[in-house]
Formats: sequence, C-alpha cells, structure tokens
Amino acid sequence: MTEERHIQDDDIQGALTTLLHQLQAYDVIQNYQLIEAQAKDHPALQELIERIKAEQKNVVQFEHYDKPVAAQKALKEADRLQAELENHPLVVSYRHRLIEANELVQYITQRIETTVNEELENKFLETFQQEEPFDEE
Repeated sequence: MTEERHIQDDDIQGALTTLLHQLQAYDVIQNYQLIEAQAKDHPALQELIERIKAEQKNVVQFEHYDKPVAAQKALKEADRLQAELENHPLVVSYRHRLIEANELVQYITQRIETTVNEELENKFLETFQQEEPFDEE
C-alpha cells in the first residue's frame, strides 16, 4: 500500500509540475511575472516602501514616548507615502496583472475541481452499479 501511495504521490507531483509549466506559458502569467519583477527592482518604489516603514516606526516610537502631535504628523506622512505608492503607475499595473493572473488560476482550479469531482462520481457510480443486487429471500 505504501508503494502504491508513493507512486500516486509521484504521479500527482508530476502532474502539478506539468501544470505549472503550462501555466507559465500563458501571456497573462508572463505579463504578471514581468511586472512583478519590474516592481520589485524599481528603486523609487523600494525607497517609498522604506520611507513608509520608517514613518510607521516613528509613529510607534512617538506614541511610546507620549508625543501625540509628532505621532500624528508621522502617521499623516506614512499615509501620504502609502497613497503615493498605491497610485504609482507600476503598482497600479501590477495589481491589474495580479487580478488577471488570479482569475486564470481560479478558472483552472475550478475546472480541475469539476473534472476530479465528475471522475470520482463516475467511478462511484460504476462501482455501485457493478455490485450484485441485494437478494431478498
């Protein structure tokens, strides 16, 4: 039984690897990966992220030392920087591509789920129909 399970696990892993390679061939996925790499490597975006983190740390420190005015000022700056980041054209494009890629993955996942459920149901029905009828005597 363990040998059979190991073979099944290998088959599943092989199918998943094949599926992953097929997914990566889609333009939607390639576009997402390209924009993701551009966003991660974009110096201005990285600087914005670092500035946001610094302002958030300032908020915590100012609150800890009971400096509400300074904390509020740091919070406003963090919010302004966050809005700047969220509205950056590369981030907007990244989110759009992420949604497209996610929709593709959701569609494929639903198709796999439907196919597996149909196969299981068919196997169950075949097994059920092959059993000898209950003899009542």
